[in-house]
Amino acid sequence: MSLWKKLLHRRIIKKNTTSNTPLPGSDAGAAHICKGCRQIDFQEVFDLSAAELRDAADAGILIARIPRRRLAAPKVERTDCAMCRTFHQSRRTWRDENNFFKAWRQGRFYELRVYSLLQVHTNLHDIIVPRMVIPRDCPVMAVRLPGDLPVSHFNAISYLFCQKGAQESGQMAIFQPLKCQADLSVIGEWLNYCASNHANICCSIERQVEGLKVIDCVSRTVVTAPAECHYAALSYVWGNVKMPVLLEGVGLPRELPRTIADAVAVCRFLGFYLWVDSLCIDQGNSTEVHDQVEKMGNIYQGASFTIISTAGKDADAGLPGVNNTERTAVPGAMVRDVHVFSTGHNQRHEIENSIWRQRGWTFQEEIFSRRRVIFTKEKIFFECHGMRSHECLRFGPDLIPTDSIGGRVLKDSRLDAPGIDCAWDSLQNYLKYVEDYSGRHLTFDADALRAFAGVMNHFAAARYPISQVWGMPFLKSCEAGDVLHAFLAGFAWYHPEPGFYNPYNDPTFRRADIPSWTWAGWKGGRQHWRSTSASKKDLEFATSKLWFEHEAHRLETHQSFFARASSTPADIQYPKAVVLECSVVYPESVVKSGEFEYNINDLYYASFYLSKRGILDQLPILFKRKQLYLLIICCEYEPDHMDGKAYGFVGSKLPKLNSHFYMWVLAYMMVVEKVGDSVSRVGLMVCSWYGARDFASFQKKIGAVREKVRLI
Repeated sequence: MSLWKKLLHRRIIKKNTTSNTPLPGSDAGAAHICKGCRQIDFQEVFDLSAAELRDAADAGILIARIPRRRLAAPKVERTDCAMCRTFHQSRRTWRDENNFFKAWRQGRFYELRVYSLLQVHTNLHDIIVPRMVIPRDCPVMAVRLPGDLPVSHFNAISYLFCQKGAQESGQMAIFQPLKCQADLSVIGEWLNYCASNHANICCSIERQVEGLKVIDCVSRTVVTAPAECHYAALSYVWGNVKMPVLLEGVGLPRELPRTIADAVAVCRFLGFYLWVDSLCIDQGNSTEVHDQVEKMGNIYQGASFTIISTAGKDADAGLPGVNNTERTAVPGAMVRDVHVFSTGHNQRHEIENSIWRQRGWTFQEEIFSRRRVIFTKEKIFFECHGMRSHECLRFGPDLIPTDSIGGRVLKDSRLDAPGIDCAWDSLQNYLKYVEDYSGRHLTFDADALRAFAGVMNHFAAARYPISQVWGMPFLKSCEAGDVLHAFLAGFAWYHPEPGFYNPYNDPTFRRADIPSWTWAGWKGGRQHWRSTSASKKDLEFATSKLWFEHEAHRLETHQSFFARASSTPADIQYPKAVVLECSVVYPESVVKSGEFEYNINDLYYASFYLSKRGILDQLPILFKRKQLYLLIICCEYEPDHMDGKAYGFVGSKLPKLNSHFYMWVLAYMMVVEKVGDSVSRVGLMVCSWYGARDFASFQKKIGAVREKVRLI
């Protein structure tokens, strides 16, 4: 930085900071508040009535304008003003705030606005707020840009609370500044309230897991879980930390990974046993490991609550605020006799960007936990099926429908979502969980299905049961044709290009020893399931027969295999190859027509989503050499409900042929690569075409032939 800029910064700081002499009526803390912040009249916040807050709705009530340059990072780093630091940490920013022109259009000031706590933390369109609550509404403040989205539309924001003297006992909520040490007593309050009021929606599983071992946090020993054991489960990231080897009845070593040691302290304070996978499962006993991994979903579902550590990258990160594990400080300031403090960073933002959220094993730990006590870098957050709350903001549970407070942060552990009215709905629900899980990271490829076992076991016992082979779902109870079609519909998955609808921005790689045709056979990237429609009636399938190939090329029909896999899934050895009698397309012309589009045999709008990287630019050559070709999975269309307006034919009717409308066909085709006498899947092609009378005419147009194909 040049000399004149340094002098300018010093002049600005000197101008905006006050002397050490407190103002009349203020306390000593005001000596660290700059002149601009001292001019803000926080008394206005307390003078606002509940009715005024409600009438302001999303717009809020303007209290003050704060120059943006005063809250810029270089300026805040050099200032002693505690209030400026609090505003800086809590401000709402745009993703492209560093863009000069957009920043110029947004103006030179931030706005400090006051909102209704009810408006901020509840979705008023979906719930009815009791009348007794409205007069007890509380004000909250937010620092935001002019013309920003309504406050109820964004989550990555910290709110500010004002406290003046003792809080009124009749308030809707109690505000508590975050301290260096976590307030563990609030966890007990949350658990007691949930146990007393949410018995129907947060109840435990009926039977305790057989062979369960837990840690007695008082004697610090691993013991067999007693009958009706009340225990907490720990969900954390192992990382590269070496875990101690423990035997049943042997005391815990003095030195434990910090996260585990802190979890023991939490459970000892609350009076619960603790379950930790690394200590309560004998890692040297392969039989015990396999048995307990299969029951992982039931272990987390049976826990009274789950302690989730989202801070740090391994088991030595600790639980912030417990024992000697440090917390990230949340700023606050005293202006005269008003204490202004922040809620800290939004917990949704912290959790979604944590390493814990990206790990594969934590997926089922998250969704099966009935009550979650989440330790972030700044605070403790609680979530169950009936309420959500955090350490610095405690709602009176009898005052507000707590089910809508703050919005759900973690995934709902009730896998049987409402609206599951048939087997195909259950199939769609399963695929959604596969999509969420498949983009997560695993250290070992062999864990691809083990870390998803709890979800698969749950769906196998659901109202409309779903079985699987290599993670690919099939229906247990359905018409014979639908069982095959549902299995084939599961083939319509793809990897997006890196950076294109891919939040992890990872390349994809094959997993050894898992077939290419299943999503589990690939790691990296995030799979998005293409539209296998909500009902089978909207789909046409090109495969009429399917066999599973066992050792020595022994073939078994899909009917026989599905029957065996449904009755005795534990005894089934997964076959690595399937043989399909299907429609095969050998494209004669592949012409690129756009960044992501090709023309295939004069059919337009063909998009390739390739799992194997590095072959996109070589597609025309590889297809010409017949090194690559296409297998038609299924086609989707609506022959009896076509509307010209839906596809841009405004003001004109669709042409007819033989008393039938032409159809707009959306075809899903597997891109396969020749490997000896077999083929391996390398991607998915989605092709749309208008002009077919039926499925047969579409296959004729694209040049499909019937063949048997061995897919590995």
